[in-house]
Amino acid sequence: VSSWVNSYLLIEDSYFEGNLPRFGAAIEIEELDQKEVAVNNCTFYKNSGYSGVSINANANVKYLNLTNCTFDSNNFHGPQGAPTTGGMGAGITAGTSRKVPVTLEASDCVFKNNYGDNETGSVGAAVRLADCASGIITNCTFENNKATSIAGAIWIKSDSKVNITGCKFINNTAEYGGSIYMSKTLESPTVNIKKSIF
Repeated sequence: VSSWVNSYLLIEDSYFEGNLPRFGAAIEIEELDQKEVAVNNCTFYKNSGYSGVSINANANVKYLNLTNCTFDSNNFHGPQGAPTTGGMGAGITAGTSRKVPVTLEASDCVFKNNYGDNETGSVGAAVRLADCASGIITNCTFENNKATSIAGAIWIKSDSKVNITGCKFINNTAEYGGSIYMSKTLESPTVNIKKSIF
C-alpha cells in the first residue's frame, strides 16, 4: 500500500507477508500533507527492506495510529542510502531528518523477532522515531528484537517527545541500548516511561 495523497487512510484486518521494497515494504506513506493514518488489527510478517520495513511514515504525515497490530520476524538491512548507512526500523519508521512533526500512537501492539542483519549497523529494530517525531506507546510488547548497532526495540532521535506506558520489553538486544536508545544532534528528546517492565 503506497499513499502519496492529501487524505485520510484506514487499513483494517489485513495481513502483509514477504514484501520486499526498499522502504515501507508493506505500507509506504509519503509527503503531500497526509492528514491521518489508522492501522487496526493487522499483521506484518517476514517483510524485508532498508527503512520502515513494515510501515514507513515519512515527512508531512501528521498522525499515525496503530491498534492491536503484530510485527513479527521482519528484517531490515543496509545500505539504505550511502554504502555505510545501515537499516532502520523493521516495524515502523516515523518522521524524517527534515524535522517535520509526526505523532505515532501505538496501543496493544506486539513487536517480536524483528532483526537487522547488515554489517554497517542496523538501528531501531522495532521502531525508529526520527527528529521531532512524537510517540504515545501504550500496552505494547517488544520481545526478541535485535539490532546490530543501537536500539534493540526503539530508537528515539532529537527533539522527540515520547510517552511509554504499560509496555513490556523482553530479551531485546543491540550493541548499545538493548531496549531503548535516545540520541541527540541539536535538542535532547523528552521521554517518559511509566508502569513498564524491562
